[in-house]
Amino acid sequence: MGYGCLATGPANNSLEYVKTDASHTYYTVVSGDSWWVIAQRNGLNVYTLVAQNGKTIYSMIYPGDKLLIK
Repeated sequence: MGYGCLATGPANNSLEYVKTDASHTYYTVVSGDSWWVIAQRNGLNVYTLVAQNGKTIYSMIYPGDKLLIK
């Protein structure tokens, strides 16, 4: 069951994490990502991931978007 929409754009198979400080970690969306895939990779509930980013499960994500992971 894949929630959310697939991010499309230039293919890039590497995970890119950007840490801004000790208490927050951000993830940069790459082509092929979805809310569900990102949540699974990071051990999060998909609804938690979506909510902590101020979005809904139906919100689009795009390559280059930065999402709060923790």
